[in-house]
Amino acid sequence: PRPPGCGRGLLPGPCDLVEVFVRRSLQLSLFAVVLIGLVGGSLAFFLAQKSVTLTVDGQVREVGTYAATVGEVLDEEGLETASHDVVLPDAGQPLGDGDAVVVNRARPLELTIDGVSRQVYVTALSVDEALAQLGMRAEGLVLSASRSERLPLKGMELTITTPKDIVLISDGQE
Repeated sequence: PRPPGCGRGLLPGPCDLVEVFVRRSLQLSLFAVVLIGLVGGSLAFFLAQKSVTLTVDGQVREVGTYAATVGEVLDEEGLETASHDVVLPDAGQPLGDGDAVVVNRARPLELTIDGVSRQVYVTALSVDEALAQLGMRAEGLVLSASRSERLPLKGMELTITTPKDIVLISDGQE
């Protein structure tokens, strides 16, 4: 028979210091495992966060993220990209701590050059940058907007008239 207050023992025989030690060791071991799990999980969660430099149309900001790819961080930031936008690195690329992501959103430009119209997309922020992207650096262009005018995200119409050489002939003489 077991002494009163011993209950059902872990070891055969009467209640003794070994049984108390084993019970206490199991409790402490369980507590230690739970504590290590909590601390380890918290540490892993903290270490998984990345600091990323996000540049959108020239505007730079630092963001903290748990995203694994460039596309995921863009989604977290609410940035939807279109087919003509430039995203560097590519949206499917893995993302690491300290990485930089650049997004240059395309703007539609209804371009009319000497009466011929076409729609083009540029990632430029101003009319001057758009002309440079289109390879139109010639001086003397007559523009319907100032070179310093900012291009809105929804786009704009731009009319360009190029200079022309004219030869006047009067009575057969130039």
